[in-house]
Amino acid sequence: MGGVASSIRYIGEANKLMDITVGVRVERNKSKVGVSTVPSCPYDHKDMRFIAGSGYKKRKKNERTYRCPARHRIILLSSANGEWRGWM
Repeated sequence: MGGVASSIRYIGEANKLMDITVGVRVERNKSKVGVSTVPSCPYDHKDMRFIAGSGYKKRKKNERTYRCPARHRIILLSSANGEWRGWM
């Protein structure tokens, strides 16, 4: 696979998840120009894919939702300068 990798901590309110980190890597996009963020699922460690919003809930600019093949979902939160702050 490859790409630049880092670990992101949980920043939500569930105490049981506080010690869990999510591995995130940035890869060159194969279908489009640019790069894409690929987090690993905190529960089964499989690659997650970005899912677009349904339009039902207004999405904040600094939140991106990802889902793994087992349908686990996480939200990655970024700061104003684009750095990842954590996951929920």
